Amino acid sequence: MRGAAGPGRLRHRVGEYIAQNELWSSGQTVVVACSGGMDSVVLLDVLAQTQAWHGGVLSVVTINHGTRQEGPLDADFVTKLAADHGLDCVRADFELGEHASEAVCREARREVFDGLDADVVALAHHRDDQAETVLLRMISGTSSRGLAAMRPRRDRIVRPFLTEERQALVAWAAFRGLSWREDPSNRDPRFTRNRLRHEVLPLLEEIRPGASRALARLAGIASAEEDVLANLAAQAPQPQTMPLRWTLAWVRQTPDPILFRALVAHLPSLTHGQIQEIRRLIRGETGPLSLPNGVVLQVRNRELVCLIQP
Repeated sequence: MRGAAGPGRLRHRVGEYIAQNELWSSGQTVVVACSGGMDSVVLLDVLAQTQAWHGGVLSVVTINHGTRQEGPLDADFVTKLAADHGLDCVRADFELGEHASEAVCREARREVFDGLDADVVALAHHRDDQAETVLLRMISGTSSRGLAAMRPRRDRIVRPFLTEERQALVAWAAFRGLSWREDPSNRDPRFTRNRLRHEVLPLLEEIRPGASRALARLAGIASAEEDVLANLAAQAPQPQTMPLRWTLAWVRQTPDPILFRALVAHLPSLTHGQIQEIRRLIRGETGPLSLPNGVVLQVRNRELVCLIQP
């Protein structure tokens, strides 16, 4: 089915993907995040066209970050688009300013998504976006945990297009005669992701055809391996009270990948580099280890003890 030709087959593949990955069940509320750009307009159109199949109760959310003059017009476009589909639309307007970073904009979106009354929020990330994310994390020195990149579903966020190449979305837009809004910032070379998209990935495809597909496949492999490591970490001792304590015997015999995942459940700000500092601590090579947010690790009576300083 995935190899079926023709732009109209996109809806069949997406329907299968929703079911196989249990992105939502019939009757659940699905808010489609739509910026007005091509990818999200196609997502809205495909999900509206296939609503009888997937059974989600659709609505729309659009966010004007206040970083571009065209932002309000984009939001107006999405509001009308939702109305044309007979769907409710939540609109959020910010005034972040033209110099707002990607991280600031991402945090604004998260704030909006967290406030939505919905079972899931559907985003239009596709396979090419996944390849960019993997490459971005690779050059940042990530771990296998980071290489897993975007998941089909994480908490309430779902990505029905994650295995679709962008060209399939372009073909659908032409097939359906869709219109959308262009965001000039998507070509702004000041943003690292844009340079990866428009300069690095095309060069990699020239050097090794299929590079983007391979990077996305790497994310799938890393995701499966991450699930195994997370399950092993979940079997580790789980302290319930403060101060948290782990026996030195357990810490010493636990491989770093599992130790990291077990500790990060209690210490979310822990980094992979700090695992080696913990190793030196339990060998008696250093004194108490201070971590962000007032966290202190120390060795007491053959235990690794975690204290939270007031």
